[in-house]
Amino acid sequence: MPKIHSETKVLIIKRLKTRSTANVADTFNVSQRQVQRIKKDLKKLETFFDKPRSGRPRKTTAREDRLLARKSKASPFSTAAELHETWSPEVPVST
Repeated sequence: MPKIHSETKVLIIKRLKTRSTANVADTFNVSQRQVQRIKKDLKKLETFFDKPRSGRPRKTTAREDRLLARKSKASPFSTAAELHETWSPEVPVST
């Protein structure tokens, strides 16, 4: 299922005050389960916005990622190890 925007979540919560879950789901073209989850999150956490996710921080920027993609398209038969060596051998990223 695609991600529901926060503005849509606000509208869903407002509509749930007067309508059923099934009706709201049909109105916003989402599943009933998503509407129920938004309602549950609002009751439990007092908010329905996305929570921060854990994970390792990226070593490369979006610009570096685009540069690497451009280099790999320019030489399609080079290996990942070769691209890593020509791109940035000093940056500790995996091949």
